[in-house]
Formats: sequence, structure tokens, C-alpha cells
Amino acid sequence: MLATTLFTLGIDSAFSLLEATSTVIYDTEAGRKIPRKVTALILCVFGCCVSTLFCSNWGFTLFDVVDHYLSVYLMLLLGILQCFGSAWVYEAENVMHEVNTRSVAILAGGYWALILILIPCAQFIFPETAWVAIPIFWVITIILWIVSFMTSGVSFSHWYSTVFFYGARKLSRCMSKLTVGELQPG
Repeated sequence: MLATTLFTLGIDSAFSLLEATSTVIYDTEAGRKIPRKVTALILCVFGCCVSTLFCSNWGFTLFDVVDHYLSVYLMLLLGILQCFGSAWVYEAENVMHEVNTRSVAILAGGYWALILILIPCAQFIFPETAWVAIPIFWVITIILWIVSFMTSGVSFSHWYSTVFFYGARKLSRCMSKLTVGELQPG
């Protein structure tokens, strides 16, 4: 019973990974020219060839290294990039037309410069004093908020809703409307 459960779990996991990857490939212009069955076949053969590396004598060590880097660093990077896409790229063009572009650039550029420079330096160059990066990050971020507000030339409430939460606010409202619409009958 346990072996059957683990086997079906593996098949389900492989199916979800294959479907997600083939959907991304199929959404590109070049991917539409290739039939979905051929894309799935290529991905299955590629996955089979790569997975044979884990069947060797040092396969468990390789698996441990790959698992560590995927679960620690890649997941962190994916989370940061998803936040970037949903909160900073979504609706950015509309906000640039509505408010002072310099205000948005100061807020976004400063924040992401801090994330991409301060955090890796604190973690990898000065790991024993990495805790110091947290208060430094928040002090610089608050200064960026103040400078962004001062350069915007609008009221605080307008700046707060339009610049500070520009992508996340609209996206959360759109998602809330979707869930409310699904809950109502008819």
C-alpha cells in the first residue's frame, strides 16, 4: 500500500512539473509551433536523462546539494521576484502617468537597490553581524518613503494609495472581487 501511494505521488508530482513547464514553453511564440505532445516527450526524456545523475554512487550527495540550493536560495529568489512582479511591475505604467515619475523611481529603485545589495552583503560577506542589516534596511527604507513623498507633490493619502501600494493595492482589490464573485450564487 505504501509503495503504491509513493508511486502515485511521484507520478502526480511529475505530471504537475511537466504541465507547468510545458505551459510556459507553449505560451512562447516558438513553443506554439511545436505540438504539445512533442514538447511533453522532450521534457520527459530530458528529465529522465538528468535524473539518472541521482542514481550513481554520489547521487545522494548531489541530491542533497541540489535540494539545499533549490529550497534555500532559489525559493527565496522566486519569492522576491514574485513580489517584484505583483507589487512593482503590475500597473506601473498607469501610475507613472498619474503621479510624478521621480517619486516612484526613488521608492522602487531605492528599495530594490537595498534588497539586492544590502541583504546579500550582510548574509555572505558579514554573516556574523548580519543582524545589523535589519535596522539599517528599515532606517534607509523610511528615509526613502519620506523622500518619495516629498518629491511626489501630492497629499499623503493620495501618495499612500497611488505610489506606496500602487501594484499591490489594485491587485488585491481585483483578487477580492474575484473571490466575492465566486462566493455569490448565480
